[in-house]
Amino acid sequence: EAPGDLTELTLIDAVLSVSGKTAPALAWACATDFARQHPYDAQSVYVSALRGILYAGNYETATRLIRDATLPTGEGRYDLTSLIVSEWGRYDPQKAAAWLLTLSDGSDRRQGLISLGQSWAEVDAQQAADFAASLPPGQERQSMLNTAVDQWAIGHPDQVGEWLLRYQQHPDFDQVVAAVASSQHVVGRDPLLAISWADTIIDYDVRLQTLARIMDRWITRDDETAKNFLLTSPELTPETRADLRRRLQLGD
Repeated sequence: EAPGDLTELTLIDAVLSVSGKTAPALAWACATDFARQHPYDAQSVYVSALRGILYAGNYETATRLIRDATLPTGEGRYDLTSLIVSEWGRYDPQKAAAWLLTLSDGSDRRQGLISLGQSWAEVDAQQAADFAASLPPGQERQSMLNTAVDQWAIGHPDQVGEWLLRYQQHPDFDQVVAAVASSQHVVGRDPLLAISWADTIIDYDVRLQTLARIMDRWITRDDETAKNFLLTSPELTPETRADLRRRLQLGD
């Protein structure tokens, strides 16, 4: 069916958000009834009900209710999942994480882990990163690591660097290493240390992108020293040196 009237949708969103705080089951039943009549608006009304439910701290109730969400065929629940763990992660991230790992849908779980990484990091970035690192190798671990460490690496790259030393090199950590290596703080203080960090990145494309960011910042600060390093340093292979010159648009 076509989406519901905008005025009607705005009104029901407001009602569901308010009723979700005190009557979660009723709010969800109303959202489900509306969703059946207007499937294109299903996500919107469920999100409104969830906002009220989560505002009241009923996280576990929310996890039970979304199992019965009526969504159009092929439409995932990841928006609902992400909303729950984003809020829950600020108050009890361990429970939010435990619930996420019970989900069988890979897309829902992966998107949820990204949202959890962001909200958990606001509370305790290292704890969020520790949990992400404990996940099995693969896309889920990589995605959560990137979001959990993102702001931490910007504000405290040295702390992230120390944290990284606890783990063996693995492609899942490449973007985290890249964030440390290319941070303004590290490059500004010691560009050779930044280069050393970048050299530990396993994926060549990620390593090259990181080296290019480092060199660009270094050239801006100290053009002569940076270009001399690029031309003569044995730390760079001929292939990497040539690729960097192309990326940085430096002539012969």
